[in-house]
Amino acid sequence: MQGRRTRIQDYAVGDQARFTKTITETDAALFSAVSGDFYPIHFNEELARRTRFGGRIAHGAIAVGLVSTVLGVPLQGPGVCAAVIRELHFDFTAPVRFGDTLTAEAT
Repeated sequence: MQGRRTRIQDYAVGDQARFTKTITETDAALFSAVSGDFYPIHFNEELARRTRFGGRIAHGAIAVGLVSTVLGVPLQGPGVCAAVIRELHFDFTAPVRFGDTLTAEAT
């Protein structure tokens, strides 16, 4: 998938895009600064160890943000805003830990 895609006709069945990122503590700090979510499970190791997760975890919304990214630049091309996301549904099946590498893929 190369170039700018601004019309539905610019896509073919089977087109794919992916975005991969390793989640860091800096990501959590930046997300907290923007969202105001400073929940201790993301920053306090002692408290987080006593939870069912057994340690600190990243914000789930950081993982959701990767979907927004893959639907934007990798799928449409730089400088294009041809899609508007109206609805998304997520099932969080496992925690995201700092150092985990996540891949969002769109087909």
